[in-house]
Amino acid sequence: MPTPEHGVAAGSLGKEVTLEISMMGHGLGSAIKMSAGSGVRRDGTGKDTDLAWALKRRFRGADAVQRQYTVTVEAAVSETADKLKRDVDFWLNPATGNTNMVITMKISRRLALIDIKTWVLVGSRPHCDQSVLISKDKKGKIRITAPLRMPFESIFDRPSSISGRKDIYLSEARLENIAEDIWEEQEI
Repeated sequence: MPTPEHGVAAGSLGKEVTLEISMMGHGLGSAIKMSAGSGVRRDGTGKDTDLAWALKRRFRGADAVQRQYTVTVEAAVSETADKLKRDVDFWLNPATGNTNMVITMKISRRLALIDIKTWVLVGSRPHCDQSVLISKDKKGKIRITAPLRMPFESIFDRPSSISGRKDIYLSEARLENIAEDIWEEQEI
């Protein structure tokens, strides 16, 4: 069941990614749309996203893949690791979610600790592509293990073809903004 932290986590991540995309220029911000709480239904099964990005306009061509979302986000506060893994499996499965990448945010309910992972398909199996830990010690010092990388191709469903279009990296400062928003909601 979604908690207030779900909405804050997804919304804050969405805000920071949107800022990075708009800074890239080239009209990229107008090429995608972001949605929350919507989902997919196929063959009697379905799932709602905490957050997702999709192309506003599909590219046409013989090799074009039809996707509802290119990247989905799953925030987990009380959910188990097994439930989060099932969510990743659903979104990456070509027969159900068919997304390019899943971002999971595992948020501790009691500690100032957030584990963000990105997942992609390697062959036919979900693979954790990166892991970023964000924590705050008792003195208030925030530690972040790495920036968060979102490949251009995962978001826009095609390789970058123009100079200046690069992967999106959420810096430590952007990740700290996200963490502070979540911890403020949790009163940690």
